[in-house]
Amino acid sequence: EMKHLAINTLQHIQQLQPPHFIVHIFSNNGCFLWEWIRHMIFHQSSYNLQNKLLGIIFDSAPAYFHGKVDGLQSALEYVCDKEQRDKLIKLARSLNPNLVKRRHNEFWNGLCNDTYGSENIPQ
Repeated sequence: EMKHLAINTLQHIQQLQPPHFIVHIFSNNGCFLWEWIRHMIFHQSSYNLQNKLLGIIFDSAPAYFHGKVDGLQSALEYVCDKEQRDKLIKLARSLNPNLVKRRHNEFWNGLCNDTYGSENIPQ
């Protein structure tokens, strides 16, 4: 689960005691991980890493998902065989579209309206 990975990542950073650090995320899973790390750094005082974070690199992320299965099907064509693709498409079609839209909005709004900005990065 992303929450546990974020906890482990932040604990590892604390153990290293760096003067500063940069978060480099890759793809949507990286964004989902950043979602948790961001929350823990800025909303949980136990990590006390806010002043050490120099920046965030978004590498090939985040991808915008409009909720349509046809776009997912096109993307999967390049990463898995037909059998796997068919299973994933079937799973995607079984999801509650309202829940998908709510999670999508939560994810995008969280990234777009994040109160953490460059003005908080130490110079």
